[in-house]
Amino acid sequence: MARAKEQPVSPIDNLADRSTDEGLQALCQRQTALVRRAAAHHRRKAELDEKLLQAQRVSNIDRFADELMGDPDASLREAQSFREELEEVIQSLSGIRLAIERGEREIQDYEAQLDADDCRAVAPMHRRNVRDTFNATLRLHRSIVQQENLRRFLELRGVQRTGHLRPFWPWDYQVGLTDSNSLLSSQLRELVEWKMVSEDERVSLLQGRSSELDLEA
Repeated sequence: MARAKEQPVSPIDNLADRSTDEGLQALCQRQTALVRRAAAHHRRKAELDEKLLQAQRVSNIDRFADELMGDPDASLREAQSFREELEEVIQSLSGIRLAIERGEREIQDYEAQLDADDCRAVAPMHRRNVRDTFNATLRLHRSIVQQENLRRFLELRGVQRTGHLRPFWPWDYQVGLTDSNSLLSSQLRELVEWKMVSEDERVSLLQGRSSELDLEA
C-alpha cells in the first residue's frame, strides 16, 4: 500500500503563539499590576478627598473652635494629616502613570519585534504571492489584448459595428510593458525596488524572453 505523501510544513505553521511568549506575558503581567495599583490609588485619593473635606468642615465649625479655646496655637492636625497622605498618593499616582506609559511603549516595541520576526519568517511566501499577483496582471493584460485583437480582426473582415461585442476590461491594464509609462511597467519597476523581482527578470519580461515570473525562483 502506497504511503500518503507528507504535506510540506508552511512557514505559518511554525510561527510562535503570542499567547505563550514568556517575554510578552511578563510585560503584560507587570502592566496589569501597575494598572491595578493605579486604580487602588485612585480609590484612596477619592477617599482622602472626602475625608479632608469632612475634616475641614468639622474643624471650621465646632471642634477647631473648641481646640482654640484651650490652645490658641492649635492647628488642623487631622486635616493636615489627610493633606500629607493625599499629596503622597498624588505623587505616587503620577509615578505609576508614568510607569504605565513606559510599560505600554515597551510592550509596543516588544510586539513590533515579534511582528518583524514573523514577517521575516513568512517573507518567502509573501514574495511568491506578490510575484503570482503580478503574473495575474500580465495575464489580465494579455486577455485584454485578445479582446482588442478580435475586434481588429473583425474590422479587417469588414465588420464595422463591433459595438455588439461590449468590451470588459480594467482600462489601467490595457497598455503592456512595451510602454514605459504604463501601470504594468511602473509596478514592475516598483517590484524591482522592493527586491521582489530582479533587474534581469524585468529585462527578460520587457524583451519577451519570458512571459511570467518564475514563482519558485
